Amino acid sequence: MKGSAFIESLPKEAGQDREDAIIQAVEKGSAIVCFTPLEISEGGHTLRLDVAMDALRIGEQGDSVRVAANSVTQQVIADHLGCLLPTAKVCDLIWKRVLDGSGIKLTPHTQSPDSHMADTDRFVEHSEAIDKQRDGHCGLLWPVGKVFALSKKVTAGKCANYGWHVTSGSKFTGVTDGVIVLQPLATAHSDTFTDYSQLCGGLVKRRCYLDGEEADLAEILKDPSLCSLVSTEGPLDAFMYQRSPEPEEPVEPGSVDWRSPLKKGMQGSDVARMQAMLIDAGYSLEPYGADGDFGNLTDMRVRDFQAANGLIVDGIVGSQTMTALRNNGNTIPSPPPPRPGETLDDLVDDYIQAKNYTNASRKTLRGIVLHSTESGPNSASAVANWFAGESAPRASAHLIIGRSATIQCVSLEDVAWAAPKANSEFVQVEHCGYAMKSKWLEEESETLHRSARAVAAICREYDIPVKFLNEADLKAGGRGITTHYRVSMAFKKSDHVDPGGPEDRNWPLVEYLDMVKSYL
Repeated sequence: MKGSAFIESLPKEAGQDREDAIIQAVEKGSAIVCFTPLEISEGGHTLRLDVAMDALRIGEQGDSVRVAANSVTQQVIADHLGCLLPTAKVCDLIWKRVLDGSGIKLTPHTQSPDSHMADTDRFVEHSEAIDKQRDGHCGLLWPVGKVFALSKKVTAGKCANYGWHVTSGSKFTGVTDGVIVLQPLATAHSDTFTDYSQLCGGLVKRRCYLDGEEADLAEILKDPSLCSLVSTEGPLDAFMYQRSPEPEEPVEPGSVDWRSPLKKGMQGSDVARMQAMLIDAGYSLEPYGADGDFGNLTDMRVRDFQAANGLIVDGIVGSQTMTALRNNGNTIPSPPPPRPGETLDDLVDDYIQAKNYTNASRKTLRGIVLHSTESGPNSASAVANWFAGESAPRASAHLIIGRSATIQCVSLEDVAWAAPKANSEFVQVEHCGYAMKSKWLEEESETLHRSARAVAAICREYDIPVKFLNEADLKAGGRGITTHYRVSMAFKKSDHVDPGGPEDRNWPLVEYLDMVKSYL
């Protein structure tokens, strides 16, 4: 669904019809939200959260819009995506990270108060103002608007508002030292209040890592000894607003519905339908297939799916996992943290030497060129063997990356043949997929994360900045990351337009660079 078409379909004024339409769009998989790690060290503990880089958007790559919604709707959306709404302290920590240089500091885009502040065109105007200020830069974005926060101050029928951080010009302080906000933590509004500024921002994944071990943020919020990591109000219930409906009572196998939860040891047609969803999502159950038996292999693949989609990894298919399967994943999860000192060698699954390349002893590199193979998502080994075979083309790449494998074909010290005029000083990275593919984010997030992790390792080793290089940058000798299309346009030595087609229009450039930064 295009964001522009979605906006045209919405009521012009706020109301439950608009709230329901936003929820339905999210449930149908039209939400775009990327996550990045936020590390908190306090009281002898280290907590690693995954926080949204930007407010949630509805639409598709290149045509999407941030939407405003009330606190009840935002709670439903958070539940659906395996998230919590943020605490005020988490909002302050995000702001401090931006001030430290790890994100993009925005100026709040306030509008003159009037009776139309909640109209649809007003939050569209707000979203466009944010995009204009962002101006193509990537990274953690803050502040994008006020947020509905989890707080002990919330009472029945009320919501807690917080945010719009600034460095000066307000008398209001945040909940942590040294923070200034335009909107202090307050509960003046009902839980159905919304206006243009109440974008769906600040989402935090429930799955987190406490001292390196996977944990549930909801449980940390309730724990008297741990809650101070994320709350200045002591322990609090993680679910402050009306929840989405609970699943219906379990039903018998063979029913048109499914039992909740499904777990290891169960059998039935509902298990078979769930297995078919796993297979459709790219998680092979060979040699058994969708046999209706929840055994060890199904348990393993469920855990793989949960990990890739930012869910609690327990092998149990409850409402959140089933929703994600039905939508085949609709967020770009922040991946597990890289291992300390991780290098490219740690990430390569196999080395298949390409036939054609140039021996060299490169010690420095200008950057990385991204390509697409024009082949299926699991074709990394096949492409690598093609480069290595007797009938190999006069071409090669350093890395071939697909959904389930990262194959190295040329040493980074040697020169791969992939992008004329940008071979001798660049690393060439091929992605299994098609240049004109329009759903890289939705369908190939595993490939993108594999690639981002490998590219981050290369950037660390060769001190390459995570900066996109356009044609002018390439001609000027700039250092960073580019695409084969930009190389073609800069030097006119080939007509390739991968990885995103003409003008890279289908490649999720901003989100991809955000992923790379999250691995540094």
